[in-house]
Amino acid sequence: MGQFKDGRVDTSSLIEYVTVLPAGHPDLLRGFNEFVPWDYKISHGQAGPSDGI
Repeated sequence: MGQFKDGRVDTSSLIEYVTVLPAGHPDLLRGFNEFVPWDYKISHGQAGPSDGI
């Protein structure tokens, strides 16, 4: 998170990095999506633009 605040990591990279935490847990992915910009909603553990779960 510090790298994101410092501008060394972009939103897409941060989301990709963090998605490993709730991978395999659809309920956690849905909760995580509440904090992710619409264009980066996570579906089935994959980061990047999607239609959500």
